[in-house]
This record gives sequence, C-alpha cells and structure tokens, in this order.
Amino acid sequence: MQAKLTGANTILYDEISSDIKEILVTEARELLLIGVTLNRSTGAYYSRLEEKIRNKQSIRVLLVEPNSETSKLIPRRTYKPTSEERLNTRILDTAELLCTLRAIAPDLVEIRTINFPTPFRCIATNINSNDSSIALEYYSYKTTQDLPCVRVSKRTDEYWHSIYRTEILNLWTAGKPWTCQPRQQL
Repeated sequence: MQAKLTGANTILYDEISSDIKEILVTEARELLLIGVTLNRSTGAYYSRLEEKIRNKQSIRVLLVEPNSETSKLIPRRTYKPTSEERLNTRILDTAELLCTLRAIAPDLVEIRTINFPTPFRCIATNINSNDSSIALEYYSYKTTQDLPCVRVSKRTDEYWHSIYRTEILNLWTAGKPWTCQPRQQL
C-alpha cells in the first residue's frame, strides 16, 4: 500500500538507524541538521563534521533558541522529565561545539536558532540537488512509544521530498543567526 501511495518501497521506519545517519552525514556535500538540542548528534558526529568542513563541505544547523518561550514549553512535551535549565544547557553545549567548527571554517558552518518548537529532528543532505535525501525523527508528546521516522529521497520520493524540503527550508528561513561568543549565563 505504501509503495502504491508514494511510488517508493519504504519511507516509514521504526527508527533512523545509526548506519543510515552515518551514511547521510558522510556522503553529504551539504548538510542541514534541525532539532531541539542535537546534543547527541553533534557529539557523536563531531569528527565527521570537522572532516566535512576541512573538505570544503557546508554544514547548517538549526536549534531551538535557548532561554526562549519555546525552551520553556519543550520540557512539558517530553515523557522523560527534564528541566528548562537542563534543556537550555544542552542547547548551549551544542552551540558551543558548533562554534568550534565555525572557528575552523567560518564560511562553511552556519548556526541558527528558532523560537518555535521544531516538530522533528532532521538530517537533510544536498537539499538543492537531485541526490538530496531527508531523514526525520518526529518528537512525540508525552508518550513512551516513538513515532515513525521518515526517510525520503528526491530520486525515489519526489512528491514527499518536495513537501518535507519546503517545511525544512521554511524552518531554516525563520531561524535567526547565532553569534558565537563565550558561554552565556542561564
């Protein structure tokens, strides 16, 4: 049924496996990451991200704005208890890590924040190319069950790729540039 509706073999997954994430990060010439904190992703892929910018490949990252109205709301969405302070610390940790990459290649690393609760964690590769691929992991609301993950490719799922691409780029455009500076106090 899914193949009939989308023209693709599979776009829904229980999770986007670490193998797929590794492939997406490694093969991307242009990488766009979106999420609340992206704390685990940037830590796990830091060396790959550094390698990308040293190879003149661009990285764009959109995080939730720390100390914002949104960062006050997000802890209420999660099932696992977390505090607003902890969430803000994780966002700032990620921003600080990304700033170390921007220091290496200021013209290749762009960081933005958004005062809006992003609905998913996203890895998008080569977003403006024919070989673009998008992987989304939706954030659930107070459930122990993870929501399905989506992976679309422009080559195999052009319709859905176009829809997700538009949403991703709308979020990116709504973000504001992050200025790297010494750690802000909470």
